[in-house]
Amino acid sequence: MELYPEESEIIAEAHYKLSLALEFASVTTSGDDGTNAKREAMDQDMRDEAVTEMELAIKSFKLKMQGKVVELATMASPEDNDLARAAISEMKEVVADMEQRLVDLRKDPIDASDLLGGGPEANPLGGILGAALGESAAETKARIDEAAKNATDLSGLVRKKKAKDAADSPAPAAAANGKRKAGDDAEPDAAESPKKARVDEDAA
Repeated sequence: MELYPEESEIIAEAHYKLSLALEFASVTTSGDDGTNAKREAMDQDMRDEAVTEMELAIKSFKLKMQGKVVELATMASPEDNDLARAAISEMKEVVADMEQRLVDLRKDPIDASDLLGGGPEANPLGGILGAALGESAAETKARIDEAAKNATDLSGLVRKKKAKDAADSPAPAAAANGKRKAGDDAEPDAAESPKKARVDEDAA
């Protein structure tokens, strides 16, 4: 029984997070006491599974994006068109990020000791993977879930775009201040007019 269609964001996000978890598991192993330890050699089978899951995540999200494109073609409202175009643009960025991660996964595996023992400059995942060593399985799961959540949020694209636009737009108060300033500039002229009248009378 199919609970969600293949193009569902839930499916795409599930594949993406599973890929991250498999990538992590390919360089760590759980000890008898529940803590994590680095593997002597990377588990290539798990890494291959991580590649497969990332491919499925990309496929699912592209289907979602294609649906948005079809939806855009049937829209009549200019405002709805703008929102749909903004959502599609952000979806393309998400796909590009996932495709780059797929490229990285397909590269020659990095030695586990280098990945886990090097500094942050050695590998961007070093901070996450290295910090997880010595943690319990539950603590590690929480860390990976948080990393996956922060890495790519596949939902609420349109809402995020609208919030960004609102932040970038000038505040109405600024325009109002500008109008008051124009009025202030005009007031000195009005105040000076009686003086000009008296000067004219003296000259006469």
